[in-house]
Amino acid sequence: MNKFSGRIIEDVIYEDTKYKYRGEIETVSKCWDMTPCFSYEYLILDDANGFICDKYTMKEYQRYFKRVKEYSKKKIGVLLEESKSGKRRDHFKINEDICPKMFEALKKVFNINHKIDDSMAPSVGHFHLYDVDEQLDPTDFRPVVHFFLGNKGTFHIVCYDPNHKFHSKK
Repeated sequence: MNKFSGRIIEDVIYEDTKYKYRGEIETVSKCWDMTPCFSYEYLILDDANGFICDKYTMKEYQRYFKRVKEYSKKKIGVLLEESKSGKRRDHFKINEDICPKMFEALKKVFNINHKIDDSMAPSVGHFHLYDVDEQLDPTDFRPVVHFFLGNKGTFHIVCYDPNHKFHSKK
């Protein structure tokens, strides 16, 4: 394949998966039979929620990519059914209820100042890097990855919650 046709293919793939705020909302039911792909276009890279932190070890990064590899081999519907049945122990979830901190994160990534209309907000989800029954040292992180669902079953990673405080009411 020459460079020109490769670039066209990249552009088509990019446009198919790029999320457009106020565009068509991708629902879980539309993505049920799709395997997820991962996008980092909307990743928040700051000290509080970013993937770059002096405290993170190679262990956290390895766990993250282990999960990504695992999820990329399964259909979204299978992941959700396994989670609901208790077979998945990583708290994988996609839902339409958005916590206040996620609304703030979405406003940041979409670069908007006004309130996000609930009907225009994408479905959001999260997963833990470690299974709930894994024995960890009390000083270890219990990181959670937050994303929103985009076109073609794309998981747009928004932030990394190292201490599992994103959903706290405080």
